[in-house]
Amino acid sequence: MIELRDYRPEPNDNRDSLFDAAEGVAMRLPIQIEYNRSLPYPEFLKSMYWRYVRTLMFRNRGRHRGCTRCGTTKERLDVHHKTYDHQGDELNHLEDLTILCAECHRIEHAPAPAKEPVASNHTPGVAER
Repeated sequence: MIELRDYRPEPNDNRDSLFDAAEGVAMRLPIQIEYNRSLPYPEFLKSMYWRYVRTLMFRNRGRHRGCTRCGTTKERLDVHHKTYDHQGDELNHLEDLTILCAECHRIEHAPAPAKEPVASNHTPGVAER
């Protein structure tokens, strides 16, 4: 049986061969989950497992529906982790993923703006009664 970490797709591989190679291997727990979690995130995103999850998300939820935020179908679409609690075990937690266009994905990862200080009636050094 082919291990996901050992599989190296050929340049002409199609999506069906990806599914054939990954079938059953991706769900082997907890060994595969532990391996997936051990990868540095940039390497995880290049893994066959993540390619399989992305393909599954697009097949199930459809590219034709577009971005779940703005609805566009004209930009590149990404699969975004809503939470990283189940990284490496996404197949059992597809609800943790969503499809975003490149712009909405960028906004999602942008740092939150600094909050304005809240005005207070409190004067420093004066005790409230």
